Amino acid sequence: MTRRQLKYETNRVRGSKFLPSWTLSRYVSWLEQKVMELNWNSQTIADTALFEEAQPVGYSNGRLVHKIRIELSSRCIHAYPVED
Repeated sequence: MTRRQLKYETNRVRGSKFLPSWTLSRYVSWLEQKVMELNWNSQTIADTALFEEAQPVGYSNGRLVHKIRIELSSRCIHAYPVED
C-alpha cells in the first residue's frame, strides 16, 4: 500500500487498524485486563482511558502508533489505536 492509501484506509472515517500481531484473542485478553485495572463494571457510566504500549499496536491516520484508546458507552466497550 502506498503512504497515501494507508492514510486513507486508517483515517477517522474508515477507522484505525490494529497490526496483524494483535489477534482477536490477544485483543480480548488485553482489553479484559485493562477493564479490570480500571475497575469498570456494568454500573460504570460512559468513560474513556488511554494506554501506551512499548511496541507499536497499529496504524492511525497513516502512522504507526503505540497508543490504544478504550471507550465505554451504552455498556459497550470499544478499543482502537490512536495517534501518539
